[in-house]
Amino acid sequence: MRTIPRPTALAAGLALLLALFAGLRLGRIVAATRWAMDADEAVHAVEALRLYEHLEAGHLLAFARDSYFPAPWHPPVDPHLRWYPPVHAWCVAPVFALLGPSDFATRLPSVLLLLGTCAVSFALARRLARPRAPDGGAASGLLAVVLLLSAPNLLTFSAQSLADGAAVFFCFLAVLAYLRSLERGHPRGRALLAGLALGAAVLTKYDHGGWLALCLGVAELLRVRFSLRALFRSGAGAMLLLAGGIVVLWFAHPAKLAALGDSLRHPFLGTPRTILLDFLLTWIVEYAPGLAVGLLAFAAAIAFARRRGDPAVRAVWLWAVASAVFYAVRGRYHFRYNLVEAPIFLLFLAVALPEWVRSASGRLAAPRAGAPAARGLLLWFGGALGAAAGLVASLAPARALDLVRGPLAWLHGLRADHWGMRLAPGAYVDDFAARYSDFVSYLGGSLAAAAIGVFLLGAAMLLWRHLPAERRHARTMTWAALGVAAVPGIALLHLRLPGMVEWELEGHPELADVHQFVVDHVTPGDVVLLGGGWDQLTNNGLSWYRATRAPGGRIPLAAAAVTGDMIGSVVFPPEPRIAHWAVRLATAPAAELPRFLVLAEPGPAFLYRTFRGPEVAIYGEIVHRRGSYHEVSRAHFPLVDVTIRILRRDGDPPPLAGYEDLLAAAGIDPAAPAASRAREEVGAGGWTMRDEALRHFAARLR
Repeated sequence: MRTIPRPTALAAGLALLLALFAGLRLGRIVAATRWAMDADEAVHAVEALRLYEHLEAGHLLAFARDSYFPAPWHPPVDPHLRWYPPVHAWCVAPVFALLGPSDFATRLPSVLLLLGTCAVSFALARRLARPRAPDGGAASGLLAVVLLLSAPNLLTFSAQSLADGAAVFFCFLAVLAYLRSLERGHPRGRALLAGLALGAAVLTKYDHGGWLALCLGVAELLRVRFSLRALFRSGAGAMLLLAGGIVVLWFAHPAKLAALGDSLRHPFLGTPRTILLDFLLTWIVEYAPGLAVGLLAFAAAIAFARRRGDPAVRAVWLWAVASAVFYAVRGRYHFRYNLVEAPIFLLFLAVALPEWVRSASGRLAAPRAGAPAARGLLLWFGGALGAAAGLVASLAPARALDLVRGPLAWLHGLRADHWGMRLAPGAYVDDFAARYSDFVSYLGGSLAAAAIGVFLLGAAMLLWRHLPAERRHARTMTWAALGVAAVPGIALLHLRLPGMVEWELEGHPELADVHQFVVDHVTPGDVVLLGGGWDQLTNNGLSWYRATRAPGGRIPLAAAAVTGDMIGSVVFPPEPRIAHWAVRLATAPAAELPRFLVLAEPGPAFLYRTFRGPEVAIYGEIVHRRGSYHEVSRAHFPLVDVTIRILRRDGDPPPLAGYEDLLAAAGIDPAAPAASRAREEVGAGGWTMRDEALRHFAARLR
């Protein structure tokens, strides 16, 4: 029987306790929140519910069919298949079976996958550290879990029903399976398992899994010096062929290729300045609890480049760096789209830190005359100066901002009226200092913590020139300095975590009342046309709540059909849908029209700053002229400042003539609707957050 070394067992036990504590806390936050699902969450929840209903009914063939063919976007206007692969939905369906479909049940798998990622990260860090670690990599494994649970964006996105958490887990699992196969020269069994894991990563999220597969393929070619014969002799060829075969089968249908083409049309490119700024902010602010951790993670990645002669290190390093460059060039949505790759830099740090501490403690324990004294004095003085500056910036951010107003004005020019905006109740704060005070306070506190750690190291070097220390004392002091630099940021992160999670959940709690109002006033089985929705009120979300919160209990998804406004407008403009439904409402036989029409009309203090099309005015005027619908209920929701009108189809009036003037007045041409841009901005004083903004540093609740 194989025995686990004591250091590894202790480290694994402590890592498990930390992961369980973080998971339970995050799960409690998810269970307690009333924040509704936005478009991104709802589309994944609906897809998982669709598959779960097949399993619940025992329809395995339907489950397989709908796993392969996701629901279309906006039939019949945009009948393209959605581009979402099925692995995340497969992870959610078993939780539905245990708990029943609910907001909590669809978000819980992301929390569970975070725990799984912690376990995989522990094993990955040990494998990468083991050749150089006397403790078998136990310290690196524990540090990998600590750093993973200290990454702000990873925690907040692990509280949402998104495919990103699953992508982190399956990509890390694929890397671990690859390293296990590599260490034995890719025997057939391990290579095939690695290929399956790699295929699962691709079918979780294309870009993350695809980049991983590409990078591992390049790493293998480098390992065998581009000899295909050697590649297939080792079994790595079987791994790559299996993963590639899974991908080929997935895209074998022409509709799947069209869906892939739709996803590639996202407008993601940015300017050089935003690319640089977003890239740096992402790693230092969004995936690290402080400056020290972010900067050391960069240093660890650079240090790992020296170990690229090791095939295992080279493969992981190549994936991390190539992916980082890829997402930097894309220029947008760094906070989310590098959710998989940024933690690899933290993994590098977890592997490098114990080795750095051993090296530093040796120098501390045996100082020599001359240079060490000067180095200790420099660290002592620089640490004290940095701590003082950081405390001033943290406690008096307005004073600190006065000193750096010029550079910040340049940065603010990147997005003249959006970048880094701090939002106050109902209106933007126009004062320059107020836009940046929270961020500068955070940076000041982070700098002070790191500087105090440097000060302690400098003081130890000066002290031990006269009182020589044992090596273990020096190692303790080095770890203490690192703890002082990192622990305050970790503690602050977890204190702020409930607010940060709800900051990312954009569906204001009152939207739960909006959805429930609609659910209570439409009948199951009837189709609803939604007009005037926005990212937090979509037909996906309304369909989800109709199915899961019906007054008499859960109803089938098919009986909760909602069409109209929907996620996907980044690729598919709304004008074709507006024109399509306007024509149908005016000319189609009444029996073919949706039973209910739900119109959302924002008020002057609308909570969300966004652009909306003219469908509410167009639909409302058409059904009024035709007399095909009458209003059955209306309610105003003051916090969101939106009025919801519910109209029910009534009677069988003849088709309407002369409705074209409504479309023309709105600038919509049914013959070429995609060229029209009749949208207007609403909610001028409401919430908005550009992708390059300082996330979690904008107070936006009112």
